[in-house]
Amino acid sequence: MTPLSPQILLVDDEEGVLGFAKIALERSGYRVLTARNGRNSLAIFAEHAREIDLVILDLNMPEMSGEDVLLEMQRIQPAVRVVLSTGGGDDEASRRLQGRGIAGLLFKPYTVRTLAEKVRSVLEAGTQSLHAGPPGNS
Repeated sequence: MTPLSPQILLVDDEEGVLGFAKIALERSGYRVLTARNGRNSLAIFAEHAREIDLVILDLNMPEMSGEDVLLEMQRIQPAVRVVLSTGGGDDEASRRLQGRGIAGLLFKPYTVRTLAEKVRSVLEAGTQSLHAGPPGNS
């Protein structure tokens, strides 16, 4: 029996980013669930928490911030691995969340290569506080 590939929950309110990242992750062999807002992501996460290996979470979303979503996901599954995706300008929130058990940061705009490397490193290492470099370092 072939083991299932890792499953990722991808959360971003920008349709272009969501579509790009979903295709890139699927082409890298991952199973991908998507959500366009925080509330929807929490519903999906609550239903599939045991099957989700990693969450890629947009930090800056309307209605419910990535920070609030992260805290709720950690209540549901304290060991959840989350990579925060940020377009910059979120430095204060990023610093505040450093001690909150995030698995890393992914800076937008990111490339297919940067995304794949970040996901692979987090899934392989399972360590905390891994950081992708600023845009252009891929």
